[in-house]
Amino acid sequence: MEIIKDTFIREKYHSGFSRKRTLSKVSEVVIHGTGGGYTLEWMRGGGRAEQYYKGIALFHYLIDRAGVIWEIIDPDRWVYHSSRGRMDRRSIGIELENYSRTNEWDYSDFQYDSLLWLVFNHLRPLYPDLNVIMSHKRAWQKVSGGKYTKECPGPAFDWDKIEKFMHSKSLTFDHDPRYESYWNIRDITPAIMDS
Repeated sequence: MEIIKDTFIREKYHSGFSRKRTLSKVSEVVIHGTGGGYTLEWMRGGGRAEQYYKGIALFHYLIDRAGVIWEIIDPDRWVYHSSRGRMDRRSIGIELENYSRTNEWDYSDFQYDSLLWLVFNHLRPLYPDLNVIMSHKRAWQKVSGGKYTKECPGPAFDWDKIEKFMHSKSLTFDHDPRYESYWNIRDITPAIMDS
């Protein structure tokens, strides 16, 4: 697998805030669905520019329908990607391209393969404290008391694929079945996938 670094957005709008200044360790991955036409080209063309300039509505990675992984913001920096304010300091936002405004379209097998590789083969070795995978919806529910109703990454996201993958790699984890999230991945050694 390969990660393509796109520097256009970080150079034009915002490069992200320093994690080192805040001594924030990456411990979470928050999975998003783009909810409509939010493609790389759309972002480059201005997208939500008024928010981008403030470091809002940006994310670290975009995985397109073909499974290509685009690095938008350097993961060593943080941006406001999940509407949780400074809690985003310890998280990495991964957007999966979904053309449905309500994220109802199925995600491609290419996207799942790339997501699993990105989280378990790239990010976990870089950030040894990374032990939480959750949906944007769950991330927001943690701070809003459950009032957030946006479906992100949406009803089409197959959380069982993540669980089956972790089981296949003999990873142990705690899962709260009330929510779309997988907590406390307890294995220190990251999973190894074929690239």
